Amino acid sequence: MRLWNWRMRGGAYEEVLTRFPAITARAAAGDLDHWADTPMGRRALIIIFDQFTRSVWAGTPRAYAYDERGRDLCLEGLKNGHFDALENVWQETAFKIPLEHCECMDPADHLANLDIAISIADRLIDEAPQHLRQVSQVGAQQPQRHRAECPFRPSPPPRRVSRPALLAFAGKQFVELLQLLRQCGRRAL
Repeated sequence: MRLWNWRMRGGAYEEVLTRFPAITARAAAGDLDHWADTPMGRRALIIIFDQFTRSVWAGTPRAYAYDERGRDLCLEGLKNGHFDALENVWQETAFKIPLEHCECMDPADHLANLDIAISIADRLIDEAPQHLRQVSQVGAQQPQRHRAECPFRPSPPPRRVSRPALLAFAGKQFVELLQLLRQCGRRAL
């Protein structure tokens, strides 16, 4: 629960800026590519490319410049067994997120990646601990939302801009997640 609050209430942003800019830069430079040789190392790189870059280089084109690397690491990990070797549903959830975030130049590729993310998310609902299944269900709606909006995107924007409809959806989902987490009490994630 503490980890979820840290991530969803903004604590992660400051900590990433404080603790991880050097490692983010090293990963971006390719110095940590050997991490992809193991499932946990691959997951770490995916988190760096999909999440840390957004904090470390926020407000610059570099914030999203590594989306393809995160997506490619994810797709390769699905093929080589690294995804299946992860220890729990939370690791698997973090592993699949680049499939949702990386907007391919070819909409058909992006739709295919979203379909993979939806399939994984649906499966992870059943694998989540019983007391957190509702949280997993809300989280599984995110790739479905991306999928529903995708046909209306002519091409990836050079810099992401949040649309009012997307902000309204995200706010509603966040409120629902907080309510579900409160219902779960103080049980550990």
